[in-house]
Amino acid sequence: MTTLGLYTATENELGSVAAAAGETDADLLARSKGDLDDPADVDAFLSAVVEADAAAVVLWPHGGTDSMPGYERATARLREAGIPVVVKATGDAFAAEDTTADDAVASSVRAYLERGGTANLANLLRYLADTYGAPSDAPPEGYAYDEPVALPSEGVYHPDHPGAGYEELAATFDPDTPTVGVWFYESHWTHENTRYVDAQVRALEERGVDALPIFCEPAGDEDGWDAERVTDEWLLDADGDPVVDAMCSSFMFALSMDERGRDADDEGASAQDVFLDRLGVPVLQTVTTMRSRSRYAASDTGVMGFELALSVALPEFDGNVITHPISGKERADDAAGIGSAPKQHYPIDDRVDHVASLAANWARLRHCPTDEARVAVVLHNYPPSDDGIGTAFGLDTPASTANLLGELDERGYDLGAGETGAAGAGDAEAGPPTDGAALIDALTSQLTLDDRWVAPEDVRELSVDTVSPATYREWFDGLDDGFREAVLDEWGDPPDRPFAIPGVEFGNVLVTDQPPRGFGMDPSKVYHDSDLQPPHDYVAFYRWLRESFEADAVVHMGTHGSLEWLPGKTVGLDAQSAPDQLIADLPNVYPYVINNPGEGTQAKRRSYAAVVDHLTPPMANAGTYDDLAELEELANQYREAGTTDARPDDGERLERRIRETVDELDLA
Repeated sequence: MTTLGLYTATENELGSVAAAAGETDADLLARSKGDLDDPADVDAFLSAVVEADAAAVVLWPHGGTDSMPGYERATARLREAGIPVVVKATGDAFAAEDTTADDAVASSVRAYLERGGTANLANLLRYLADTYGAPSDAPPEGYAYDEPVALPSEGVYHPDHPGAGYEELAATFDPDTPTVGVWFYESHWTHENTRYVDAQVRALEERGVDALPIFCEPAGDEDGWDAERVTDEWLLDADGDPVVDAMCSSFMFALSMDERGRDADDEGASAQDVFLDRLGVPVLQTVTTMRSRSRYAASDTGVMGFELALSVALPEFDGNVITHPISGKERADDAAGIGSAPKQHYPIDDRVDHVASLAANWARLRHCPTDEARVAVVLHNYPPSDDGIGTAFGLDTPASTANLLGELDERGYDLGAGETGAAGAGDAEAGPPTDGAALIDALTSQLTLDDRWVAPEDVRELSVDTVSPATYREWFDGLDDGFREAVLDEWGDPPDRPFAIPGVEFGNVLVTDQPPRGFGMDPSKVYHDSDLQPPHDYVAFYRWLRESFEADAVVHMGTHGSLEWLPGKTVGLDAQSAPDQLIADLPNVYPYVINNPGEGTQAKRRSYAAVVDHLTPPMANAGTYDDLAELEELANQYREAGTTDARPDDGERLERRIRETVDELDLA
């Protein structure tokens, strides 16, 4: 059998090189720069090539020839052995002079390499074997090869439909089933680096949604479509409506910024014309980390360094829902026996499953009739007392929540007739609360977190629901082992009592209070504590939202709650991270004040939130009134008395009146 040699400076191509070798009746000896750590490795590779009497060798430095260790020694030894060599160095025109193969052959070899991919590389190997191999080593039918062909820079991919085009793949979808698109890089498709894509497809389909994986170069190139063109051609129908209900994207950078030709400082009207707005569906940002799966698992930070900037911070400019790594980069097995193997992206199974569940739930929201959708509105209650209900920074939370309920009612959500009988709380005629005061009256007429005013025997009657110890134990046992152990270490075994759920249900919409992070502690000290695990009541509350109330979405109303401050990885949560276990796969909408981006990013990254910014409240000089206004006027007169030609006794008289007024108002 004919033997060929190949060196590539990068490992990216090794996936398609190995696949090509498996399709070719020729032996291939391949190495990448990562395989040649010292001169002995270079000599061993050259000796293997020479001893195998290789028919030809391709050297593929990237940039200059210094990207191949021992390049000069290699070209000299191969020339001495009489083995034809083709050099393709993208950054060194003079390196071509080291080519010893025929000019026509060298030109063809470079064309195969430039076009890339398994098919072209397989034809390259057949071409070289046919050109330089001994006839006696050829298979009976000879080496049949095709000319180099340009590969698509964009396309669809599905592991069960190899080679399918867009129309062919879309025809397999059920129009009544939600569809989730999966964006990934063209280079991963070209180089057979799709294990993590396959895993996403399987996980999505297991959850009853259609998967539409699409590869492209998001910024485009001279001949290909960028992400915007892909969106307009494939993700929007003729009427401009999306054909997908959600997207999972592993693209780095921001699709709406300068990498795509739009300057970040463009303040004109066109700055608002971002194609993701035309698409109009949630985009979940996934991370294909360059670290191994084990290093990610062992890391406290989760996502760090340049990956934090490229795969988290910049995509946040597009408004993407930030999730976590779904793959780690690890050395593949040398299944083809070529002597080298690439580092490729291997799926992190439980993280793939989590993103698939989250994406499927976002997608189902577009198919769920509004009168059937169940929404939980969670108010922050810090400190946990009745006068602390809905105390979000920079937001009139009660009034805003009442406005939200009214908007939901107008849009056809089922807000029922209420169940409290509180004034304005939503009887059959009144509907949901019409203002913030009515909402607070409804909430405080039921169980609240301020247990000073509730007799123990009234807890069950005043609660929205209670969770029995047996039910909670079943839920708790289903959570991640590491998370459960951390909670048990912090709080001990679950208490043998029911867990009460506060709030008021208005039909399918629940308004409730977020539980405190600890009991018998100073709330101000535990609110932001990154080490304190949530108590069992906190865990029971969030599991109840998902398992009993069966929420389709959660709204955390205003800046800010405590969920995103719970222990776990800093960014890119794993299953042991408390926020991941509690919010789980529930779509989370988080209205947040616009002037607090530092804590807003915490909410976005650590609770998988779609953050909706709101402006800061308008500010005005409040001034004084009544007796305080009189006191202010006296103070002004006293100040002026010392700077004008007033009568000498004015100062004393004004001072006496000021002191009398202060005493009357009990301000001293």
